[in-house]
Amino acid sequence: MGLGEYPIQAAQYGGPTSAPKKFGKVPVFASAAVASFVLFGGAAVVLAVVAQSDAGQGAAAAIGLEKHSSLQDVQASCDPAGKGTDIADDGHTLIFDGTGEEDYSGVPYDAEQCVFDALKMPVAVQAHIGDTRALDGRQQESWDGITASWTYHPDDGLDMIIRAD
Repeated sequence: MGLGEYPIQAAQYGGPTSAPKKFGKVPVFASAAVASFVLFGGAAVVLAVVAQSDAGQGAAAAIGLEKHSSLQDVQASCDPAGKGTDIADDGHTLIFDGTGEEDYSGVPYDAEQCVFDALKMPVAVQAHIGDTRALDGRQQESWDGITASWTYHPDDGLDMIIRAD
């Protein structure tokens, strides 16, 4: 056997060796991973855009991507008859009219508390609402992507605008 027939001897004595493959199967796997990411990521973006468009609402509902407004869910749970709440701004706003000593239309106290609980309103915000006096004017608080502004008068009750970002 001559020099170079055994790779270890050839490497030790400077003889010819078969060079190890630098790329092998790694580029194939990397290319497949990148292609999968682009394909599935692009499909997710397209589905999200379609679900947000007015024309795509029916198609989105058909494939299970229908967008539900949490404020609409709150209204359905806490004021199903819609006697003291309205949904506005494409589901991003809940307008809330509470009852007062002289204003009997609107939602009663238990429905107010239902809205607060459904929105996971912090106790500090509820305390701020409860401490609001008529002469304080419009007050505002924010938490977890929700902004609430309100006024209170004993005669008119609590009137609130709740906006979800």
